[in-house]
Amino acid sequence: MRTQSRDTSPGVEAVQMQLFREAGIPGRWRMTMSMIRGVREMQRSALRTRHPEWCDEDITWAMVALNYGDELAARARHYVESYRTLG
Repeated sequence: MRTQSRDTSPGVEAVQMQLFREAGIPGRWRMTMSMIRGVREMQRSALRTRHPEWCDEDITWAMVALNYGDELAARARHYVESYRTLG
């Protein structure tokens, strides 16, 4: 039997699928959100390593650009910066 991942045995994949089924929707949601948080942490860490001179805000805007595109990031940054000048 062929598995979804080349590096996972059929027995292990069967156990994983059973655990996913037993977790139900709330459990699968928690697992998904945990994976998303992990990916974001890795992304932030990679940007920090590549650009140690960047501040937290620069890293955040770079993440916005990577995840949502340069155009949306530029528009959002312009909005945020114009909002800051009002206060």
